[in-house]
Amino acid sequence: MVRIGFFLENSPLGVIDYTNISQGNPGIGGSEFQVILNAYLLSQNPQYKVYLFAQTESIFPKEIDVIYEKDFKQCIYLCKKYKIKYFIFKEQPYWITNQCFQNIPSEINLITWCHNFLSTKRLDFYANHPSVKSIIMVGKEQAELYRDHKAFPKIDYIYNGNIIPSLEEINNLTPCKNRKNIVTYIGSIYPYKGFHLLAKAWKKITRNVPDAELYVIGSADVYNINSHKGKYNIALPNYEQTFISYLMENGELMKNVHFMGKMGIEKNEILKQTKVGVPNPSGRTETFGISAIEMQVMGCCVVTKKCCGFLDTVINSNNLYSKNSSLANYIIRNLKSPDINDSITYNIIKEKFDYKKTIKDWEKLFENLEQDNPKIHDFTHQIKNKDFNLKWLRLITQKINEHFNYILPPLIKWKEGKIFRKIDYLSDRDAFIKD
Repeated sequence: MVRIGFFLENSPLGVIDYTNISQGNPGIGGSEFQVILNAYLLSQNPQYKVYLFAQTESIFPKEIDVIYEKDFKQCIYLCKKYKIKYFIFKEQPYWITNQCFQNIPSEINLITWCHNFLSTKRLDFYANHPSVKSIIMVGKEQAELYRDHKAFPKIDYIYNGNIIPSLEEINNLTPCKNRKNIVTYIGSIYPYKGFHLLAKAWKKITRNVPDAELYVIGSADVYNINSHKGKYNIALPNYEQTFISYLMENGELMKNVHFMGKMGIEKNEILKQTKVGVPNPSGRTETFGISAIEMQVMGCCVVTKKCCGFLDTVINSNNLYSKNSSLANYIIRNLKSPDINDSITYNIIKEKFDYKKTIKDWEKLFENLEQDNPKIHDFTHQIKNKDFNLKWLRLITQKINEHFNYILPPLIKWKEGKIFRKIDYLSDRDAFIKD
C-alpha cells in the first residue's frame, strides 16, 4: 500500500462542508477543490492510504484521514511519522522563501502541483532539489511553456478533474441558441480574474443586445471569507471602485446586472439558462479554467481570452480573442448566433476532463514514480498551437539545450526581462508578488 499526503491551505476559507465533494465545488477556489476531490477519490482505491493535511478544521468526507497542522514545513516532516511516500502540495513561492524544503528525509518524495505559472527562479529550485520527483502542471499548454527549461525532465501535466453529469442528467437542457440573452461570469472578484473587462464592455453589449442580462457568480470571499469589501459588498474597496461605475445608470446599479455572490453547485441552475459564459476575460494567471468546463457542460457558449488554460479547456477556439478590446464584439456575436456544438463539446469534455479519467492519470503517475519515471505523457507527439506564445521557438531552444546541457536561457527567462515585461506570467493569486 502506497501512502500519499496532500496539503490543503484552507486557513482563509473558514468552516465548509465538503462531505458532498463528489457532487461539485461547494464554493471555494478551484485549486482547493481539486486538492480535496483528489484526496477523496484516491482514498477510494485500496492501493493507497491517503492523508489530508489541513490547516484548520472543516467538515471533510469521512473517507479521508485528516491531520490538522497549520505549518507547511511541519507537514513535510510529519510525512515521515505517517510513512507517507509521496507528498503533494500546491506550489507557492513562499514555501521556498520560507525555507520549507531543507533537510527533508530521503524517504519523502515531493510532487509539486502547479496550479499557477512559475518563474525561472522557482523552476531552477525544483529542478535541482533531489526530493522533488515530479512537477505537475494542470494543463498541457502550461507544461509546454517550460519545454526548454532544465526542469522539463520532471515536468508533466494532469488536467483538473471535473464532475461531469451524465447525458441522462442534462438531456433536457435548452439548446444554447434558444436561450435568453443571459451572460454569466464565474470567478473570484479580484483584478487578475478580469471581471472589470466584462464590466467595461457591458454597456456596449446592451446597446447591441438590449435584453441582455448579466449574472455575476463569485466575490472576494471565494478565497478569503474575511476579506474587507467595498460599498456594494462585492470586492476589495479599491477594485470595486474600478468596475462599479461601468455598471451604474443614474446613480444606481443597472437593473440587468445581478451579483449572486459565492455559490456552490446551485449555480448550475443559472448556467442552464445562460447563453454566453465568460470566465476570466483577462486570461491572466489562467492555467486551466474550471469555470469554462462547468459552463460548457451546461450548454453555454464560452467567450474568453486566448491563453494557456483556455486553449486546453474551451473547445471552440474561435471564441477566444487575442485583444481585450474584442470582448464585447465576441459576446454580442454569440448572443445573436452562438457558436457551439452542444453534443461534440460535451463528448470532448467528458473524454478529457471527467474526474474518472484524471484520477487514473494520478494513479499512473504513482505507478511510474515507483519505476523512477516522473512522466506519464510523451511530449514528442501531438504538438499543437505552435504559433501561440512562441512555442515554435521554445521547441528550437529545447533541442539545443538538450544537446548542449542547457546552454541557452529558457524563453520564459527572456520574458521576465525588460523587453517582455508587459507579458506577465506571475503565478500568485494577487499576481503582484515577484520573487
